[in-house]
Amino acid sequence: MIQLLFLSVLLSAADMPIAGWLETAKVFPGGLTIRAKLDTGAKTSSLDARHIEKFERKGDDWVRFKVTDSNGKDVTLELPIERIVKIKRHKSPSQQRPVVFMNICLGNIFKKAEVNLVDRRVFNNKMLIGRNFLTGSFIVDPSSKYITKPKCGEVKAE
Repeated sequence: MIQLLFLSVLLSAADMPIAGWLETAKVFPGGLTIRAKLDTGAKTSSLDARHIEKFERKGDDWVRFKVTDSNGKDVTLELPIERIVKIKRHKSPSQQRPVVFMNICLGNIFKKAEVNLVDRRVFNNKMLIGRNFLTGSFIVDPSSKYITKPKCGEVKAE
């Protein structure tokens, strides 16, 4: 029985595309091309956002923020807040961050995922893609980078 389960996992993994630890992703809304670190140790994805402002729209909590893509293109986005997450940080105080749903394109995989918003200017990569997007879609090869490109085309509906 265990052998069949192991074989099943191997066969399903063989069907998954391989991605490197660094890749180029596209995020929607905005259609922004962003350099991303694939992090299997992080549960949620995280996006470099500036000028984060919470506001209310028709009784719901929303957030307005600015994102700059890898080509220097700035876009201001407004999205409903899904929840607020408390992030524990190594040797730093915990941080509260707004979480929104965004569509992410990596290779030819297009999925909606929770993304927390934070100023990531101290990091090398503007986006961190976590397990909430990667699980069941990719095998991450930590010895490779930039082995796939976003191939989802232009997305019609958000």
